[in-house]
Amino acid sequence: MTQPEKILVRTPNWLGDLMMSTAFMRALLKQFPDAQIDLLVKKGFESIPLPHRGEVIPLDPELGVRGMAKVLQGRYYSRGYLLTPSYSSALMFFLAGIKTRIGLKGQWGRSLFLNLVPKQVLGERAQHLSKEYHLMIDPTGETEPKRPGLALPKGWSDRLLNGSLDLEKGFVAIAPGAVYGPAKRWPYEHYLGLIQRLHQAGERVVVLGQEGDFPYEDTQALNLTGQTNLLELIALLSRAKVLVSNDSGAMHIMAALRRPQVAVFGSTSTLWTSPVNPKARVVSLHLDCAPCYKRVCPYGHYRCLHTIEPELVFDAYLDALGEPAEPASV
Repeated sequence: MTQPEKILVRTPNWLGDLMMSTAFMRALLKQFPDAQIDLLVKKGFESIPLPHRGEVIPLDPELGVRGMAKVLQGRYYSRGYLLTPSYSSALMFFLAGIKTRIGLKGQWGRSLFLNLVPKQVLGERAQHLSKEYHLMIDPTGETEPKRPGLALPKGWSDRLLNGSLDLEKGFVAIAPGAVYGPAKRWPYEHYLGLIQRLHQAGERVVVLGQEGDFPYEDTQALNLTGQTNLLELIALLSRAKVLVSNDSGAMHIMAALRRPQVAVFGSTSTLWTSPVNPKARVVSLHLDCAPCYKRVCPYGHYRCLHTIEPELVFDAYLDALGEPAEPASV
């Protein structure tokens, strides 16, 4: 009897890219309905409920490329997909003996270790990243990728949240952080203005993110920055009525949860990394100097963000509420 095919997917290292790549995972599950599809993920991401049909393997940085290749070698994968652009990930799959190795063009020299490198006809960052990933399934680019989606089991969020984090559903979440840099962060004073406006509208507001993302104690909002781990953040976002954020990992989590959201864009591209979510409203001024993809504004003025007024984002929030939320599922 023929054994089912075994497939390995090396997922992206950035949280936002990982969320966008769930569209690829969902399409792969459909294309290979009988295959075991394992995920090789950055350490710390292994407990996220990602779409797969098999194991989620955390990457052990202490083992290095050759050590991880030995771990994978005994698993006998026939096919591997590389959603990371690195040379080292392609080399790892080659050393692991994975017969068919598929990945996009990335760091110089990595194509030597790949069997198939789909051509990006439109060029780099000329289409949404989820469409770039989808080229590894359909190199013609004729089919549309699926939407991102997390596979939250029933009661998953309830089991994670307790104590001060056990918030009732229906609050407005604010995520003012962005690891990439200040050129992706809407100003704090604008977030404070938005919180005041939401408070006046009778909304419960909860600020989420890492420690230091919002260094204010505001009686009009509950500040939980630095008080949640990644899984608790996902669980809280699943309970939120709407999320207002920068272009960040939290933004893409909300898109994968298929919940209403407002995303504020500055230095990055709404074409390349906007939330793939019909319930999303994107606010961007599309200035001539944007997108520059810089961490810090090269001109020092940050007009792409500073001139977006709180009332404009509040209007987008009202518009986002017009879309009913869907349950998060594959």
